[in-house]
Amino acid sequence: MSNDQIVVIGFTALLIGATFAPSVFLAPVGCTSDQRILKWGGVIIGVLTATCAVLYLEVLRLQVIR
Repeated sequence: MSNDQIVVIGFTALLIGATFAPSVFLAPVGCTSDQRILKWGGVIIGVLTATCAVLYLEVLRLQVIR
């Protein structure tokens, strides 16, 4: 695994960690179903983007080796 791939995975971990971190200011308000859909949609998009980036970096590395 290259350094670029580790950076991409690290940024994704920060995104997911920030998404699920408890918020002191929003806790009394609660979370509606629309907000949950947006939150999970953002997580799914973030994970898919990171997966595509890691695979793309792997393809670039394979092309350089040849």
